[in-house]
Order: sequence, then structure tokens, then C-alpha cells
Amino acid sequence: MTIRLAKLLLRDAALLTRPVHLDLEVWEFGKKAELLGRLDLRFLYSTGVRHPWPCFAIEAKRLHVTFPKGGWKSLVSEYVTGDTGKPAEEEQGMMCFVTGRYSGGLQAGAMLGYVYDGKLDRAQSGIHNAIAEYAAKLKLSQEQQIRVSELIPDENRITESIHVLPNGNFTIYHLLLAV
Repeated sequence: MTIRLAKLLLRDAALLTRPVHLDLEVWEFGKKAELLGRLDLRFLYSTGVRHPWPCFAIEAKRLHVTFPKGGWKSLVSEYVTGDTGKPAEEEQGMMCFVTGRYSGGLQAGAMLGYVYDGKLDRAQSGIHNAIAEYAAKLKLSQEQQIRVSELIPDENRITESIHVLPNGNFTIYHLLLAV
């Protein structure tokens, strides 16, 4: 799904006129060259001078999937925390940003949810409930719970959550797409 999205974005005439570069499935490394993980999508902003170039990272997850061999799963836990019992720095979804793997030096990132059964309201409700349940683990701001994004207030499918991280507040934008 993300490859199809990247191909569409790479053909977008308006995007091609901007000083941004789209990377797909980019390996992220830490300051000591340790492997942190693989970002699904990254937009680099070419300043021409400043290094590293500013970027915007997007982590994508499947939601509400019916599997070929039968069964249905919401996969909301994978989107939010991974809820694996592993150390926080090894968990997936939003935790990739909260632990700093994909948020180092950034102020914002995004989660993209591909909703396979098309039930966007149900998926969004499940995500919001899970975020509320794991608020402490997600370092969710007490003052600013998940809400409709201030960037596009007329679009209720785009929400945002504010997380209090060691280097300051970090905003995660949430976009759900029916597939």
C-alpha cells in the first residue's frame, strides 16, 4: 500500500515543484551508527545548506484487516504501542516516535493508517481509546489530548496527539485512509 502511495506522490505535479524529496522505506541510524529501524516514508526538505536537511517522517500501519485464511484483526495495538511486552524502544507504531527512534531532532511526525474494511470512524475510535489507555506510556500531554488537527480543522479524519518528550513536545498527526 505504501509503495502505491509513494508512486502517486512521486507523480504529483504540485509536489514536484517543491524543494522536497520523498524517500520510501528508509533505514534510520543512531548517532553511534546503530540501526534504529526503517521509516515507511520520509520527506526531506532541501535547504541547500543546512545539514542534516529537515525532514518529516511517516510510519504506516494496516488496520481492520481480514486475512485470506480467515479471521479479522483491528491491529490498533500495533498502530499505537505494539503492546508486545518488549522494552519500549523495541515497540512499533507510535512508540517509534515516542522513544526517539524516528523523532530525533524533529518536532512532528505522522502515523498513517490504512483501514482495510473502510470503517474509518470505528478505526479512529479504536485508536483514540488505545491512546487514552496508554497515555502514560505514550507520554501524552495532559493538557492536549488527541484532537482534530489544528492544521486542517475542517477535516476530522486528521487528528493530532501531543507527546512530552525529553527534547520538548512532539506532535504526531494521524491520518486514516480507507483502502
